[in-house]
Amino acid sequence: MKDLLSAIDYLRHGREMFPTFAFFDNKKGMPLEELAKLPNTRSEVLHINTIKYELPILSKKCEAEMRAFCFYPNGAKLVPDIDGLRFLFVDLDSGSKEEQLELINSAPLPPTLVYTGRRGYKLLYALKNARWDRSNKSALNECKIYAENIQRQLIEYLKGDTTKTNINAAFRLPFTNNYKDFAEKGVVYTEEIVLFEPSHVYTLEQLSEAFPESTKKVRDNDSSLYGEYTKEVREIIDCLIGWLELEGLSYTEYDGKLSYQCPIHDDGTPSAFMYYTNLVCRCSNGGAGLDCAIDKGKSLRWVAKAKGWTDLEALCKKLDDKIAEEYEKISLVDMQSTELVPLQPAKVLTTGHVKAVLDKVVSTMKGRGIVVNKTTTDIFANIIHELNLQTDGVTVCPLEPGGGKSTIMVAHLKYMLDQNLVESGTILVVERIETAKWLLEQLGQYSVFIEADGKARDVPECRTQSAAFVMESAYTYKGCKKKPKKYHYGECRSCPFKEGCKVPRKHQEQKGYPIVIMTHARLKMEAGGLDRYRKWRCIDGNEYERKRIIIDEKPPIVEVISVHRPYFDQFLYDLHALSLDIPVEELVETKALINQLREQLMGASSGEKLLPINPDFVFPYSKTWYKKYSGDNVNLLKDIEYVIQNGGRVNYNPLHNIMSKETNRTVQYDFSGYHVTILDGTAKVDMEYRALQSHQMLDVPPVKSYEHLTFFVDCSMSSGKAKLIKDAKILVDFARNISIISTKETVLVLCFKPHKSSLENQLSREIKEGRVLVNHFGNVKGSNDYSRCTALVLVGITHKGDPTYINKHEAICGEVEDTKVQKRKDVRRFNDLDIETIKLNDQVVDMIQDILRICIRNNGATAQAKVYMMTKDVAFVNILRHYFTGCKVEDWNMSGTYPEWYEKLSKCFKALKLGEVITKVKLRDMLGLEGEAGGRQLRRLAKKKLYTKLLSEHSIAEVNNRKYKKVDRLEVELDQAVL
Repeated sequence: MKDLLSAIDYLRHGREMFPTFAFFDNKKGMPLEELAKLPNTRSEVLHINTIKYELPILSKKCEAEMRAFCFYPNGAKLVPDIDGLRFLFVDLDSGSKEEQLELINSAPLPPTLVYTGRRGYKLLYALKNARWDRSNKSALNECKIYAENIQRQLIEYLKGDTTKTNINAAFRLPFTNNYKDFAEKGVVYTEEIVLFEPSHVYTLEQLSEAFPESTKKVRDNDSSLYGEYTKEVREIIDCLIGWLELEGLSYTEYDGKLSYQCPIHDDGTPSAFMYYTNLVCRCSNGGAGLDCAIDKGKSLRWVAKAKGWTDLEALCKKLDDKIAEEYEKISLVDMQSTELVPLQPAKVLTTGHVKAVLDKVVSTMKGRGIVVNKTTTDIFANIIHELNLQTDGVTVCPLEPGGGKSTIMVAHLKYMLDQNLVESGTILVVERIETAKWLLEQLGQYSVFIEADGKARDVPECRTQSAAFVMESAYTYKGCKKKPKKYHYGECRSCPFKEGCKVPRKHQEQKGYPIVIMTHARLKMEAGGLDRYRKWRCIDGNEYERKRIIIDEKPPIVEVISVHRPYFDQFLYDLHALSLDIPVEELVETKALINQLREQLMGASSGEKLLPINPDFVFPYSKTWYKKYSGDNVNLLKDIEYVIQNGGRVNYNPLHNIMSKETNRTVQYDFSGYHVTILDGTAKVDMEYRALQSHQMLDVPPVKSYEHLTFFVDCSMSSGKAKLIKDAKILVDFARNISIISTKETVLVLCFKPHKSSLENQLSREIKEGRVLVNHFGNVKGSNDYSRCTALVLVGITHKGDPTYINKHEAICGEVEDTKVQKRKDVRRFNDLDIETIKLNDQVVDMIQDILRICIRNNGATAQAKVYMMTKDVAFVNILRHYFTGCKVEDWNMSGTYPEWYEKLSKCFKALKLGEVITKVKLRDMLGLEGEAGGRQLRRLAKKKLYTKLLSEHSIAEVNNRKYKKVDRLEVELDQAVL
């Protein structure tokens, strides 16, 4: 290889056509008037028959215009035009040339071609038998990603330029000039060949095996946010190019990508790029945390606004709005169950048992002021009828929260205990242990009359006993003498007080009661072993069967299993404690499997789907684990086993810097031999029920309207967990607003768990006075403790993480190809509408449950209720509006809401002239604070930070303990006034 022509002869790899590409290396070295006459780039294709004549002309043009003269190592600018892979390539531009050469010499496989220019070396690895399938878009994309991931391995090992990962990237030609330093230093570099070994030819597999795994993987970028809008995207790109040309910024168009000089910072060479799939602008300076406001990436719309390119901004907004419309159309109708069983009229059902229980329920409801009409009577009758059945099957009754589910349950069970004890046996499942204990009290005792037998019993006898038994742990059992501070599996195993205690013997104890009450958590834990609750023994010695299961609220259906890296160490540590009871070879096998899991996670990128390691694997020592384990994560063995069997999707949580492997499991309940009734107010709109085993759902109509409910929505910003952690001021603003709202309302505040203590500290006085109650999300479902609250403030909107919604979608709807997310109209959305619907459904169902904890809970409640939230998600608000028929939605400015006293004083202080004095008595009169109590009230206000802030804003100084004076701002700044 002696010159440029011979280099091209090798690099064209037998093809007749040789596409070239040239861009300006140095614009500063050319007069502006000349520059304006020249094209931004030159893209010319040389033909083998005429190359001898064309090449010198093109080379001279590039030299005269100080351009970089480039080629495409794989023969084409666009991926679909590549007819086969010829080379992998690496551009080394970091470190000294000596360091680069050392890396090249240490490479597991030597390159085919090495040449050097201004800053570093360029390497080409020639390929043979490289897989390349252009038969369809999917196959082509798969080949592209496969090759680019191997190229990434080479780049990471050799510390090359990571922006040159694309197999269709352009490379400078050897024997050509580099003019980047010409304007400043007057130096021109030539790309000189230092190594050429044409015999060094490799398969992709040889290169992949030889070089270490890369830390980052190339992901499928083919999924386009704007897939259906190619015309609009082209219009936007053309507009952007127009602005780049107008500002004299160079650019290059590739296949679905634009590389250009960054317009946000003073960019000497093109360091910015943008994929057409998402129109997100990225810059190598911003990505490296240097002097570019683009930072890790900004939307093209943001760039257009920052630059004042109004026509481009308008085009971006138009496209964003068009796409966002598809998401804003997601409605409650998309979520509702379509297979519903019609209700039977009450008159058909109201005989015997059903009539007696219905009369009791109706009487109780009316006594509580709850609306009872024909619709509600039909609903009550159908639910009571279901509760009375003993045939196998699962029925879901979606009676709205506050509709009387607990009343119906208690009335039915008490009737059975009194009138039909033999068939009263029931497994009762509730959300919370507190509810279980409340039901225990409500159900009271049952009685049995035992006739005299003339032998052991001379006279008739009436015996009574508690009707129910609660399955609880030592942690929740008030009678536990150890009084554990948190839950531990196997707590009772070595307890010195277990003799005579009912908790260790609970499975035996429960057999002595007709009704056994447990939580959802225990139901899930014993999903396959419910037969152990089948028999119960009456106090008269007779044995009967429990044939009913009543479940209050939705039981666990789809479980998302998350296994973090720290879990592996914890699991091995726990196994070490059991090593005397587990064979050595089984422990060795376990360590090998854990190492495989670790390696899988190490080499994976977030969102990647990992295959099962062994679908048939089970831990052989599970009995030993459950018998001997003592800790707070007994599910660890099952979760790791499930991930080994089923694989999972990788998730990286940047907030906690945790990499995890996540998968889903649909809980399989063994309900055989039981009639199961699930009472869940939101079941009709809860998509998770689609994953529940064979069941029927009653078509329960809405029984309430919500004209007395008002949503106050601040749509100026989002309130996700990460946002609140990042900006502490938002939490302070929330606390201030809650304090103001609580002067007229009793407020329930729901927040993320880490924020609970902070809000409690900021609202300590309001809490002490009973005006505010604070709890965290997920901790109020099923609770009736907040029905006196007239307002709900949501400090945040819950988001359970992308893998949760992806896994729920897979469990409910099946596998999905596109799991990516994009911001659309400032709201983070899944590209796939079905996953986004699952996400919105999960959020909405939880929100409905939370809202119906407050005063609007009961049917017939007339108190005005208010819900305050911050969200930009129009679809989310629309779905809530649809569910709560008749409600109102109003705008709310969370950060601009101030108390009445603040507004009055602000107006007063603003009107004061410089040097004017105002007495505190006058301020008290203005605020209507009379007498000594009013004086104390003003002094309390004066201690508030908001009051101090108000004085500072209006330059008000305290003259003495009776007067204020408006002073010059300079006095305030120089601390000459007392504030």
